[in-house]
Amino acid sequence: MKKLLLIGLMALCALSMSAKQYPITVSSFGNYDFFGKKIVMSSLYEDTPTSDPEFCYYAQFVASYMLMYGARFTFEGEQADVCIMLGYGVNTGQKRVESDPIYATVPSMGVYVDYWGGPYYAPYGYHSQVVGYSEHEVQQFEKFIDIQAYEAPENDAKRKDPNAWKSVWKIRISSTDDFNDIHTVFPYMIHGACEFFGKVGQASMDVNSNIEDMILFQKIKHADLCTARQVVSWPDVDSLSRKAKDKEMDILVVELRDDKTVVTIYSKQGFYTFKDDTHIQVGDQQFPVTGGENIEVGRLNCKPVFCLIFPVLPKGLEKIDLISEKFSFYGIKLHDTRDRRYSIIR
Repeated sequence: MKKLLLIGLMALCALSMSAKQYPITVSSFGNYDFFGKKIVMSSLYEDTPTSDPEFCYYAQFVASYMLMYGARFTFEGEQADVCIMLGYGVNTGQKRVESDPIYATVPSMGVYVDYWGGPYYAPYGYHSQVVGYSEHEVQQFEKFIDIQAYEAPENDAKRKDPNAWKSVWKIRISSTDDFNDIHTVFPYMIHGACEFFGKVGQASMDVNSNIEDMILFQKIKHADLCTARQVVSWPDVDSLSRKAKDKEMDILVVELRDDKTVVTIYSKQGFYTFKDDTHIQVGDQQFPVTGGENIEVGRLNCKPVFCLIFPVLPKGLEKIDLISEKFSFYGIKLHDTRDRRYSIIR
């Protein structure tokens, strides 16, 4: 019975997704390890300031995926190890001529006929047959993303000299189809190309739109990562409860904000619940859960990634415990020391 319930829930989750394919091509140059590097985002174009709302929206996707590969955020250029330059736009490509068949109903006299591309024998009566083709032009649009990484000079005095920053990696991501909406396709382009971040490679692929149920997508949409006072990605954990191990759970991000604390968790097995007694433990003090994203208290969930929201934590903490009846993490270290370099988004 439990198996049937799980199968039914999986089917409902699958049916709730309306999948669309986005074709993308990727050309990446340079090998560079972003793990542990402090990155700052900047625009490739002089007329697009980093404070521009559109730039901020797109930059969060790039920065958040780099965070999942071990990079760290900084808003101070003087502290950055790497400057990530981002550019994007839409080019009007060539027009493509498409042909549509014209069908007509004609009498059949016991001959093989072509109907919707498939021959069959029509002994008598009438059948539809292709009698010609109509042609029309379709405008193509190329959506493109350019990302370039520049490493800071060792001499701090040369940081203000743009020529002193060394080009270490760049990538071009493009998607060409009949639509000129880069706003919709941008996140999928980044997701499809992220495995080439910091690597040399070329590829063409179709990215499925149902990745909204995958690892980072729900988290990135909230744009919280770029405004937290401290972000710890892939924190080291001293130990996990048995239930957390069984679910193959892991902590992706801990956001220490001025108004709340957000912990983003991944469950490979899916199908989990949590109760309102979930809390963060700091010594003898408890900080109870106040809400969640992509999850509801007491309900069975099938999302692989979810966020738990807690009150503001004191500054200067080294470790915290996240305790729940269904899963617990003990000794979550609030500094970047994790040495295992893998990504669940691949």
